[in-house]
Amino acid sequence: MKSDSMDKLIKALIGISSLMVLAGALMKIMHYPISNSVILWGLLLICVLSIIDNSRLKKIIKGYEVEKVKNE
Repeated sequence: MKSDSMDKLIKALIGISSLMVLAGALMKIMHYPISNSVILWGLLLICVLSIIDNSRLKKIIKGYEVEKVKNE
């Protein structure tokens, strides 16, 4: 995948997981029994996506640094 399409995908998935956490919090206020699971899955998804995004960005930065050294 290209970097732009991967950025859009990760942003969309983080947005969906943020909405899951928000929906879980609202369900928690209304005392629905499934609210804990929704909050937990939303937070886990945010953590996993953040780890994936950070590792991807580190690779991109390292590539730029290598390219900069080659140009010098």
